[in-house]
Amino acid sequence: MWRRSKQSRLNPKRAGNHAREPSGYLLVVSVDAFFLTSPPILPASMPLHSRPFGPQTVREAMREATIAITGLEPHEEQLDVAVAIYYNRDVVLIAGTGWGKTLAFIMPCFLDKKITIIIVSPLNALEDNQAQRFQEWGLKATAVNSATRKAEWRLIKAIAASHFQVVVTSPENLLSPDCLRPVLTKLAFAQHAKIIVDEAHCICLWGPKFRPCWGRLGEIQSLVPFRVPFLLATATATPSMITEMTKSVHMRAGYLFVNLGNFRPNLVWEVEIMKERSTLQEQVGFLIPENSSLANFLVDECVLLYVNSRAAAHKLAYALCKLLPSTMRHTVEIFHAIRGPLTKAWILYKIFNKGLRILICTKAAGMGCDFPNIRLVVQYMAPDNMISWIQRGGRGGRDSTRCRCLLLVEPGIVKKKTTKNASGKCVPIEPVEYSKACDDVMHQYILTEECRWKFIDNHFQNPGHGHK
Repeated sequence: MWRRSKQSRLNPKRAGNHAREPSGYLLVVSVDAFFLTSPPILPASMPLHSRPFGPQTVREAMREATIAITGLEPHEEQLDVAVAIYYNRDVVLIAGTGWGKTLAFIMPCFLDKKITIIIVSPLNALEDNQAQRFQEWGLKATAVNSATRKAEWRLIKAIAASHFQVVVTSPENLLSPDCLRPVLTKLAFAQHAKIIVDEAHCICLWGPKFRPCWGRLGEIQSLVPFRVPFLLATATATPSMITEMTKSVHMRAGYLFVNLGNFRPNLVWEVEIMKERSTLQEQVGFLIPENSSLANFLVDECVLLYVNSRAAAHKLAYALCKLLPSTMRHTVEIFHAIRGPLTKAWILYKIFNKGLRILICTKAAGMGCDFPNIRLVVQYMAPDNMISWIQRGGRGGRDSTRCRCLLLVEPGIVKKKTTKNASGKCVPIEPVEYSKACDDVMHQYILTEECRWKFIDNHFQNPGHGHK
């Protein structure tokens, strides 16, 4: 809690560690913190971005450190988020896939090596991918997941000792008494901790039933010795979902809300209705050019082919490989949750080294994974909901080049159910029903005749972006 600096008000026996702030403000980290629940009181005359950090402001110092370490020039909005989380303010960040949400919440580590960023992530593949990227930036980073279980006790001990600046994990591991939960209760660790919930829409989608720990992240507030800041980051959340997310983690009033929407001008959204009674080869055969040789098949592009189940992934892989000569079948791979960590690592290596043409994947590669050179994303059969489709399509065009996002849907989704009238003529059932069930919003998206970006903007309440 921020207090006016008066030595008479501080009990040196109770005030443990404290750090001087400008304009006579003092951040107290002590036993007093157990009894302080109100948000920080910040001086109106000294906005966060203007606070000094040596001869510079915090904002300027953070910008220079980021450029020096990563070679990337941060956006102003990224700096807004980074400075807020640096000063322990809660944040909700809505920004499109590929915008740079990761850089926004990792920048405080470039300024203060004592800070520990805990990133709550939905997928093991994403956790390992993020940890590796942070290590490339010179940060001490680790992932805590099933792949690290063999050395878990040593790893947890190192995390509790603040050996790592970034810890990427799942809600299940974070809340488990046998994993990271005890670490959160340690004062020395928690006083420098900041909680980042990446892909925060999972709180709403998975929290109630599929993965209950996503709905229990608010328990962290009762575990830490005092209030730690939360940052909720996602590209796909409607206004009602944002309300649900902030309530679930007990976010403080007055949090910073940055809504940049998820519009990306380089993504082109398309829908194609597959022909009735067509074979798998006929449905996806367009992905393999005629008379392809290995040399021209392995160009600087990779296709992501999303499916809704592991069984569908294997069926499509078999169908595609039948269309290829044996010497080219290694250019098609399958990526899903039960593939081993070494296999996943090998597939990612092939993607990054232009050894793969088609990656058939489930939702295991649908959030946060940063694949290069994706010019076409195909979703085979309608996904469960609109959020899944936007997340999957968002894996394409990460380098700002044009990318097609093609949804292949079964004919039954647009085929109206009929019944026979008194004269024996087939007429549509009233109210209208379709042969194939589908999420209502997805169904509207498929049937709309307007620009699909306009539909997406309306659904997610995206701010204006000047494109028509």
